Amino acid sequence: DIHSTSMGIMHEYNIQPDEIGEVTPVVSQFLGDLLCEPLEQKRNPKSLMDAKISLPFVLAVAVSRGKVALGDFTPERLDDPATYRLAQRVTYRVDAALAGQYGIAAGVVEIKTKGGRVFSKRVDNAYGHPKNPISRENIIRKFRECVSYSAKPISRVKADQVIDLAMNLEGVDNVNEVIQLIG
Repeated sequence: DIHSTSMGIMHEYNIQPDEIGEVTPVVSQFLGDLLCEPLEQKRNPKSLMDAKISLPFVLAVAVSRGKVALGDFTPERLDDPATYRLAQRVTYRVDAALAGQYGIAAGVVEIKTKGGRVFSKRVDNAYGHPKNPISRENIIRKFRECVSYSAKPISRVKADQVIDLAMNLEGVDNVNEVIQLIG
């Protein structure tokens, strides 16, 4: 996906957030309309929900922090001026050739440094697509992160049990075991 691709460019070319002049995702019309328009509002989300569906905000988080996590969508993080400054440097471009089923297919990210260097990377299948599967380690990491924001706290022991059961579902006689651990 586009935010992972931008993080990959940052890492691969050792670009620091303060070196970024412009970040340009190249997307389908569908994604442009959904996640980038109106651009000024998407660059300056006023609520947590607005931030979650703002490609400029999410890309600013991704390139400034090296990851996008649930904790990036808290009231404290929404008030981070550095993220807003970086979001102002995110623009976008539509390429009709990128439209796929439901308007979602390939995407491209271009990062231009203040010094004028341009780096670009294309992603044909979002992370999690069968052709670009999520690693077991990242699934577990994401689950642990999400559990940490649970309204009803879940102990590490129970979380470990849920992970073990979920990763070995073929051996589970009754999936209610998983529900009981998190319920």
